[in-house]
Amino acid sequence: MSDQLVIHGARPIGGPKPVDVHIAGGRIARVAPSGTLPDVQQSIDATGLWLTPGLCESHLHLFCGGEAFDRLTLVTVHSAADVAKASRAFSEAGPASGRVCARAAKDGLPGEGTRPDRRALDAVLSDRPMVILSADGHAAWTNMAALEEAGLVADLPALAEAEGGLASDGAPNSEGRESGACRLVTRLTPSCGRNGPGTSGAEPEVPPTDAERARDKPAIQRALDACVVNGITTAVNMGGNAYQADVLTELAEESNLPIRVGLPMTIGADADNARIDEPLDIAAGPLVGRLRFGRVKMLALLLSSPLRSLVLVPPRFL
Repeated sequence: MSDQLVIHGARPIGGPKPVDVHIAGGRIARVAPSGTLPDVQQSIDATGLWLTPGLCESHLHLFCGGEAFDRLTLVTVHSAADVAKASRAFSEAGPASGRVCARAAKDGLPGEGTRPDRRALDAVLSDRPMVILSADGHAAWTNMAALEEAGLVADLPALAEAEGGLASDGAPNSEGRESGACRLVTRLTPSCGRNGPGTSGAEPEVPPTDAERARDKPAIQRALDACVVNGITTAVNMGGNAYQADVLTELAEESNLPIRVGLPMTIGADADNARIDEPLDIAAGPLVGRLRFGRVKMLALLLSSPLRSLVLVPPRFL
């Protein structure tokens, strides 16, 4: 493929007149009035379209985003009947496990004034496990079949910096808040929870196998490719851990990062010295192709509130 490209007739944001743009070797070589640059092997007619600088997405989760392509999306689903219909169709056409793994749900699912606890979800789908992540990724809901498969009916473990509630019958009500609770059920998802945003800085509970790693890399690659399609040329993959750093480093070394990626390493509020040194060491690492470290995401538990304070700080080596 030629490394020469001319974009014809695009209108720059803030600019009064369309222009032609000549790109060579991945860089802008020349900008000229529309109609003045000749065609090369690759040309795009951008008449009527806007030309903008590349977008910088300052907070996303590439692994979660890549996984989302394989999950049921509930962002536009707002009733119990629609949830049931979408879930049934997904499970029948989906993985052999029969589990329904969904994302982007709102608190009002599956209906106005309701909470998506296990009883509401059992009324929607009871014969196969169902795991739903909230739109912001900080809560998870399951039906009873998923609670049983995860071994959470008889015993709900103590949770650090997370919440999991009980229903009036003493069984978990399936609503878990924050990563410590979400991890109890995301182990049922295709990535077994390895794609968690890492709000506590936790690594995968079990070291990934070669086969799992081979599955995870394409998921991250799909998210990177989606960034390109949507004009994102720089992304901050917020909430990094050692596993994601290793996979992204491998992609960078293989020249498979189509955009610039920043990876702040996460240090949880409950991290001891042994769990602080590794992310700091990784954050101090050099630029690898388009992959940059150099930042730390720190979480602090406020004494007067259960809410966290998320802080980006320049580490000691900057």
